[in-house]
Amino acid sequence: MAPGASADDRARGEGDGAPGDGDRDAVALDIGVSMVRVARFLPTPMAGSDLPCRGGYLELKEFSTIRECLDALQSQGITTIKATGEGVFRHSRIFEEHLGIQLEILPDMECLVAGATFMLQDAKNQQEHPLFPFLLVNFGTGVNMIKVEGHNVFKRVSGTTIGGGALRGLSSLATSCQSFQSFLDLCSNGESTGVDLLVTDMHGTTSTEAKLPHSAIAASLGKLSWGESTGHWREEDIAMSLLRMIVNNISQIASLTAAGQNVKKTVFTGSFLRGPVVNVLRSAMQFWSPAAQPVFLHSDYLKTAGAFLAGPRCCSTPPMTKKGYTPPHLRRAPEPLSAATKDELSSTLLNAARCLKASGDLSERTFNYIVKDLCGGELGTKHINTKFNEEFTLIKQLGRGADGVVYMCRHKFDGQVYAVKQIHVRKDLESVMKEARTLSTLAHANIVKYHTSWWEEQPGGGCVVYIQMQYCTSSLKDMLEDPKALIPVAAFNELVQAVEYLHEKKIIHRDIAPKNIFFDDYNRLKLGDFGLAKKKLSLPREGGKVGTGMYSSPKQLENEMASDIFSLGMILFELNCRFSPENQDRDSTMQLAKDGIFPKEWEIANQELAEKIRSMLHPNRSLRPTASQILASLP
Repeated sequence: MAPGASADDRARGEGDGAPGDGDRDAVALDIGVSMVRVARFLPTPMAGSDLPCRGGYLELKEFSTIRECLDALQSQGITTIKATGEGVFRHSRIFEEHLGIQLEILPDMECLVAGATFMLQDAKNQQEHPLFPFLLVNFGTGVNMIKVEGHNVFKRVSGTTIGGGALRGLSSLATSCQSFQSFLDLCSNGESTGVDLLVTDMHGTTSTEAKLPHSAIAASLGKLSWGESTGHWREEDIAMSLLRMIVNNISQIASLTAAGQNVKKTVFTGSFLRGPVVNVLRSAMQFWSPAAQPVFLHSDYLKTAGAFLAGPRCCSTPPMTKKGYTPPHLRRAPEPLSAATKDELSSTLLNAARCLKASGDLSERTFNYIVKDLCGGELGTKHINTKFNEEFTLIKQLGRGADGVVYMCRHKFDGQVYAVKQIHVRKDLESVMKEARTLSTLAHANIVKYHTSWWEEQPGGGCVVYIQMQYCTSSLKDMLEDPKALIPVAAFNELVQAVEYLHEKKIIHRDIAPKNIFFDDYNRLKLGDFGLAKKKLSLPREGGKVGTGMYSSPKQLENEMASDIFSLGMILFELNCRFSPENQDRDSTMQLAKDGIFPKEWEIANQELAEKIRSMLHPNRSLRPTASQILASLP
């Protein structure tokens, strides 16, 4: 019987007893965004790092990509897969389809507690001290504090948002460190007393103020507020002060929580538990609770081991049946992707990862794994050293259309925010560059401002066109969907002015719709997205149907300016129509409006406006007013 495991524990299979029937053919996965950690039962050890477990050994491995993990598990004869981790719901179906096994998905916290309990059972001092209860402090991006009273008997009792995420964020603002490891290296050469106010700095060496040691910190970074020049502050000292400030706060909360829960043992774990962090934590715990004996679990495999030891809880999909499941060896191999398609997919995924990283939804470590996988793995060709990646920091994706993706980006040199449109080109570069050329000739207060454009060749063939434009904070589409949004009174007037300017230059927009109408910080309307715009004289007489269906003319011809007038009529109707409770179906109401049929109550109340809109929607395009005529008729 393992130390700390009771007879009841053994009966439940939660101690260190004989292996269960399914242990030999089971694995546990801790699935991240791309990385996977695996735990597998072995009857005999294969490496010195294998851990004794249930009459055998637990092998722990890490795979940098999901593909590597699938290949390793493919021929292992596995019948059971237990899974946990931040990527489990995203990637579970991939494992199920490739391995033909239904995943048993387990909660993260349950696996963390089970793994910590398992590791503590092997500690040498367990013969002298009981295993339970203990306070488990998980030092991650945030901090969770969990009271563990027995095998699978636990509850979260406290925590703080000021954890590793706050430490990493503050370090990136206050120091030049680009990674958490470089920050820890900087801390190792720093001394916080260079920037912290100590008790002796404030009260002298003779004071017994609050019976605090003279060397105790009275105010973190306090010396920076003395008004002296910041030129002599050492970056190393600032880094160490930040580390002590965050870690001391966590240790104090942990000490108070342990005392309040009547728990004498505190166990620390987590991804930020490295190097000087442990030293400061140990010192801080000695200060707050001299009698406490903190334990530090440094293993990255706590959740992996815990998932292996835990029982089944829930499944991600209904059980697979023989009728609906085809074994991997009988499946038809998919068509291989072309090099150009791989490049386009890799670039899109990489930009999506950058957006998640910028918003804080993706850790730097996970982002680096994705970069490694995409840029050096099966999908990989290099997408790092490009003008777009070197000069811009992605903030988020603004929109996606048939011809490209638009990102909100911050320029690394001038610090300004721009909208950058990315268009993947496989054949005709000239036809794609038309949008950039059209924008470059336009200069109007109500048209999105063009800054520059360029194209970059892709290693697998084809290229990517980038168009850098003015960033607008909102769109008319967003405002129409938000009942609380206040649409500027001058919006339609400004829209018609933009269309009048285009028509004077013999340019037809062909896709005037709320999604392509934007507003800047000053609520000035900006017409954008000229991907379908054409010069009137350069077009054939007849053309195919283009534009956004709800707003385009039913018999739209590509070379007719009247098609833009029809779109203006539809937008004017939507801006002024108030749907009655009996007519909530916007799509059907808008479709009837295209034929000049308006809701009766609305038309009675807005007869003059209805006639103006009906003239703009006239089926005979030659009878529709021009943009100049519309502008002259507006109040």
